[in-house]
Amino acid sequence: MDNLEAATILSSMVSFIRTHGHERVETINKQASEEFTVQKEKFIAEEKERISAEIKERLRKDEINLKIDRSKQENVLRIQKMRTINELILKLFRDARVSIVKKQEQDKNKYAELLKNLIVQGLIKLMEPEVNVRCRKSDLATIKSVVEKASEEYKALMKAEVKALKNKEIPLKINVDEHRFLPEFLETSVNPTESCMGGVVMHAKLGRIVCSNTLDERLILLQQEAIPQIREELFPCLIREAKPDHPVEHHEHH
Repeated sequence: MDNLEAATILSSMVSFIRTHGHERVETINKQASEEFTVQKEKFIAEEKERISAEIKERLRKDEINLKIDRSKQENVLRIQKMRTINELILKLFRDARVSIVKKQEQDKNKYAELLKNLIVQGLIKLMEPEVNVRCRKSDLATIKSVVEKASEEYKALMKAEVKALKNKEIPLKINVDEHRFLPEFLETSVNPTESCMGGVVMHAKLGRIVCSNTLDERLILLQQEAIPQIREELFPCLIREAKPDHPVEHHEHH
């Protein structure tokens, strides 16, 4: 083999090695590029998913916070509305107290009849042979004028309603307290120790049994019973708010 042939063979080998090397490099580069692309797309997909999940969680928390804030605002408004309504209702009953006292002064005969009926009712509740009656000092004369009639009506009612007492004499002694009085009416106070619209407090057995039949007690009872109806009639919006959005359907069974 001469030098020319050796050089030719060597050149061919170098060319082959170079060509193979280039192909190998291209293959490696291609694989690396594909792997990079796959990893890049995987990373992008994971980041998209993470960011999407993060955004959803933020939106969920923001929605919850928004609902909480809205609920707080609604509660504040509801409380303010209820406070205003309660104040209006209390004013209504304060005005009623003044009106009741004025009517007593305008129609003293009707008020005397009312006092008599309150005493009769108290006697029926107590059913004791001796009863003490306390009233306002301003009502003392009226109370003394109706006590005897109240006693007669009580005895007649007991004989008519209780068969065992029909033909018997019913013992009854009514003592009107002329030393300790209920407080006079004060427009600025609803405290029963400071103000009284009228009526009587009756007690028996040395004060162990008490029947309070004052107009203040009656108004308190009326207030407790009437407030729901007053709210419904004067503030129907409260009833609508309390009702569900969708009425419950009732199905008839045949």
